[in-house]
Amino acid sequence: MTPEEVVRAAFQAWGEGRIDDIGELIAPDARWRATAPDGAIVWCNGRDEILDNFRWVYEQLRDQIRVTRFTGAGDKVVVGLHAPVRATAANVITVRAEKIALFEDYPNEPEALSAIGLTPSG
Repeated sequence: MTPEEVVRAAFQAWGEGRIDDIGELIAPDARWRATAPDGAIVWCNGRDEILDNFRWVYEQLRDQIRVTRFTGAGDKVVVGLHAPVRATAANVITVRAEKIALFEDYPNEPEALSAIGLTPSG
């Protein structure tokens, strides 16, 4: 699978509440630089912590978060999101050997695109 296909599969599983299935797509030593609702940076280390975070977000916000776009660039994929906590948000997800290795939260899609060397459009 391409990096974008891996990320799309993970978000499809999340949207369907199949959180455990996401674990098959995440490397055991993956990390997530998450942004808490108060703006604090929190690191999730390893697949189990990341899945716990996915479960918490799903339980709290499952009907309120929607993906607006996937943009792939090499081993990185930007996922644009509409989320009630911040109206817009984005993740940069790095995929290596068909496994998600790193999640990084950004406040919006233009910042996430810039972080991977792409010029935001519009």
